[in-house]
Amino acid sequence: VFKAGSQAPPTAPAAPLNVTATAADKSAKLTWTAPANGGSPITSYTITPYVGSAAQPTTVVTGSPPATSASVTGLTDGTAYTFTVTATNGVGTGPPSAPSNQVTPVAPTVPGAPASVTATAGNQSATVSWSAPANGGSPITLYTVTPYLAGVAQTATQVSGSPPATTANVTGLTNGDAYTFTVTATNAVGTGPASAPSQPVTPTASVVPSFVQQVSAHAA
Repeated sequence: VFKAGSQAPPTAPAAPLNVTATAADKSAKLTWTAPANGGSPITSYTITPYVGSAAQPTTVVTGSPPATSASVTGLTDGTAYTFTVTATNGVGTGPPSAPSNQVTPVAPTVPGAPASVTATAGNQSATVSWSAPANGGSPITLYTVTPYLAGVAQTATQVSGSPPATTANVTGLTNGDAYTFTVTATNAVGTGPASAPSQPVTPTASVVPSFVQQVSAHAA
């Protein structure tokens, strides 16, 4: 006669592990590692922000299984937060995780100044390239390239995209005149400072090389 072994009843989950926070504007992105489920599938996670030791309103993540990442919104820019996460299954809610790293949400700012602006002259044009600056916490949506002739700003060229390219062909220049170029970057907050000027370049008319045919004569 064989008797089936008894199985321990399920318990609440263990504490989530490796809780990590990344700050954003009025929010933070949280990630963590799922714990042992106690023998019953995890059905939700609860994220609790803390300002010092004071708990703030929670965020609940549900699913089958629930994701192990979430964005916590409604935070105050300039205030430092830590976060804990608990897991819940059909039995109940387990203990909270160890606190995350401390993060401080910040409002986005305008981008920095583009760097390494260089120009190459063409025929009534110039190709300008640059390095993308820090975006200030909001994606860059536009660059503005401004030519200068004897220190006077000329008609600007705008480059848009997602993200915008870091090169532009500036047309409508005058051959024989020396130009420099600056570049600004724009995001949802506004336009940042101008780059340092490029080196001066002088557009010239294209020179079409003459066609030269070499004839070799052979004598007997």
